[in-house]
Amino acid sequence: TPAMKVEFTRCPFSRVEAGPVVDGIPIDSLQDILVNKLMAMTDRSDPKDYIDVYCAFRTRPELDLEKLIDKATAKFGVKGVRYILSGRFLQPPPRGVLSMHAQLDQEGMARFYSEHARAWIAQSKAKP
Repeated sequence: TPAMKVEFTRCPFSRVEAGPVVDGIPIDSLQDILVNKLMAMTDRSDPKDYIDVYCAFRTRPELDLEKLIDKATAKFGVKGVRYILSGRFLQPPPRGVLSMHAQLDQEGMARFYSEHARAWIAQSKAKP
C-alpha cells in the first residue's frame, strides 16, 4: 500500500498567510508550502519539490510564481532567490526518480521550469 510522509516541524519564520487549523493543529497554507519549497529549491535539487511546485501550478492557474518568490525573499530575508532558482530551473533533477501514482507530464514540467528560467535570464540581461 502507498505511504504518505507527514512531517511536523517548528519553523521560526512567520507565515505568509494563515492556514487552516485541523483538530487544533495549524496547517500551512498552500502559499506557505510553495514559498517553503521554492526556498528549499535554492539549497537542494530534490525531485519531489519540483513535482510539487509544478503540480500546484498546473492545478491552480491563479498562482503567481513571481509573487511567491517575492514572498520567499521577504519571509526568509534572502536576496537573490530568483537568480538562484533560474540556475536550478535550467537543471531539474533526473526524470523517473520518484514513483508516481498519477501520470506526470515530464516534458511539460521541464518546459515550465525552463521557460521561467529563460525569461528571468532575459530580463536580467535587458536591465542596464
